[in-house]
Amino acid sequence: MSTSVSSSIAKRTPFYYGWVVAGGIGVVGFSSVTFMPSPLGVFFEGMTEEFGWSRGQLSGAIFLGSLLVVVIGPLAGRAVDVLGARIVLTAASAVMVLALVVLSLANSLLVYYTALSLGSAVTAGVIRIATSAAIARWFIRRRGTAAAVASIGLGLGFIVIPVVAALVINEWGWRAGWLSFALIVAFLGLPASFLLLAKGPEEVGQEIDDERGRDDRHKQPEDGSREEQWTASEALATATFRTLLSAMTVMAISSGGVSVHLVPQLIDRGVSSTYAALTISIFGFVMLPSTLLWGFLLDRMSARAIYIMASGVVAFYAIGAIFANANWMVIPLGIIMGVGFGGTSVAARVIFANYFGRLSVGTVLGIATPFLVIGSGLGVLVAGLMFDATGTYSLVFSIFAGLGVVGIALILMVPAPRKRSEPRSDEKPSLA
Repeated sequence: MSTSVSSSIAKRTPFYYGWVVAGGIGVVGFSSVTFMPSPLGVFFEGMTEEFGWSRGQLSGAIFLGSLLVVVIGPLAGRAVDVLGARIVLTAASAVMVLALVVLSLANSLLVYYTALSLGSAVTAGVIRIATSAAIARWFIRRRGTAAAVASIGLGLGFIVIPVVAALVINEWGWRAGWLSFALIVAFLGLPASFLLLAKGPEEVGQEIDDERGRDDRHKQPEDGSREEQWTASEALATATFRTLLSAMTVMAISSGGVSVHLVPQLIDRGVSSTYAALTISIFGFVMLPSTLLWGFLLDRMSARAIYIMASGVVAFYAIGAIFANANWMVIPLGIIMGVGFGGTSVAARVIFANYFGRLSVGTVLGIATPFLVIGSGLGVLVAGLMFDATGTYSLVFSIFAGLGVVGIALILMVPAPRKRSEPRSDEKPSLA
């Protein structure tokens, strides 16, 4: 049914259907913010008051979810390459709805851990992989712009969802907050996945990048690709993959730990809870134009260069979070956060595909994503445990800022990929 719907829409759409897919991915991204690390901190205060759970205990569920990605990620990546993003994202959205409903009914740490870890794992290990792979399947020439369009949904999610959660929690309690999240996924993410997405341009009778009618210089080879295609095993064997993954994992530890504990940190330093949640919304608001700008640059610069620049902004944001102690400071902090995360999110969507091609990108992402998610979850857990031990986030946030610098140094060392059968003199310039 869904394939016929997308095919019907494609026939009536006066522009390339890949842009509809990018928009649909944006809607899925909007709903996935319900399980993103940053908004989850909004629930910590209410759940701690009711159950007495520490921030380390609450953060542990996010870390457990990151461990589950070790199993879920490779399976999801392979499933995307074989079945397509539509089937995978529809199933993932349904699981998210169920997990959020269970969280609204949670009355024990076991139930909380089970539901939150499952939802976090699906978001990080399935939705993250499937949405990025879908962009790679539909675009080459304008992959950066398409990734930016898809990331607009994330920006809108960070504007709307934390504020919705804060308002609902303040009025009806944290249980209603989780239930409101379930409704968002059920009425947005689930139908967008099922109705708008298609496996690839061939499924709706189109060509990648909608190249028909362009001059001969832009004609594609018969395999439908102008980029070098690597098998998953070839990509995983390269120093390029290992160095890139190491750099991005270090950055994930830093950004994950700061983003989840930002709201509690601001509240502890005297910022009101409403203003603290507003930081995430400002971040989302700034992320909208930021991602479009980064996407425009990404079609003209290497993904590695974009990732380095954006990561520098993220490291600066971690330092700013240490010193923020007044309501007005949420504005510059949110702006810096939006610019930095806008760039890293867009670059991360395409960087593996730009290095290794689109045909096995789901499998490659399925192997890489568990490391990134575990890194992020580890940062969340370490921040919570260090807060429990010291009563402050200052030390751990300083460590995270330092890790950001280490990550930038590592990504500067990423070499161009080279297949073992090729002599060094035959290396081709990398899109990444």
